[in-house]
Amino acid sequence: MAKVKYGGGVADMRNAFAGQVHSRNTYGNYVRQKVSPVQPRTPRQQQLRSQLSDLAKRYSTVLTDEQREAWISFAAANPVIDVFGDSITLTGINMYQKINNLRRLMGLPILDNPPADLSVQQPTAAGLSIAYEGTPPTLKIKVTFAPSPAPTGHRVEVWATEPMKPGVMFFSHKLRLLCISGANQASPYDITNEYIARFGSPPAGTKIGVEVRFVKEANGAQSRGLRASAIVPSSS
Repeated sequence: MAKVKYGGGVADMRNAFAGQVHSRNTYGNYVRQKVSPVQPRTPRQQQLRSQLSDLAKRYSTVLTDEQREAWISFAAANPVIDVFGDSITLTGINMYQKINNLRRLMGLPILDNPPADLSVQQPTAAGLSIAYEGTPPTLKIKVTFAPSPAPTGHRVEVWATEPMKPGVMFFSHKLRLLCISGANQASPYDITNEYIARFGSPPAGTKIGVEVRFVKEANGAQSRGLRASAIVPSSS
């Protein structure tokens, strides 16, 4: 479903509508043909879908009326920013899923009562290093970030793209959640194994894009993301 922002006419439009995808990059708004990918139903996709379904069921059947009202009030007091940069209010169940989905990915228990707030520290810098190291040369993919190590009570969340053509500049729609670090992660953060397991070994000359965020353990809050990219070198 497309999101439209009206002004005197249509001021902005995002997502899919009538076989077209509406989006925006540095140079302005654009439209492209919508291509529906085949749903591979990988174990990871099935895990995430099952996780969201379980949280929705828990919200409806386990939480008390008072707890659900608390989540509705918490969502109203903590609006989020949508693709237009506008402030929107989530429903109680959406906020419950948003926070607890990340906590479960970090191996933390579910919060049936909303946290005190959604405060989270922001990364001040992010980078990507792709190089062959050691003898024999072994490909290493590492993200760098500051401050390092990650702030107390925070973890590093990395989104990444599949290998792309080197001329690709806009890759936000290609980013997929790759991994979340353990506690007290220091920079650089080696994501080689996670990347190859997800996308395979990247060919030399292709580009990889990443987005680095901090996520706070106590409340499941995500920081804004900082992006970086690099070209995969030849092993020689």
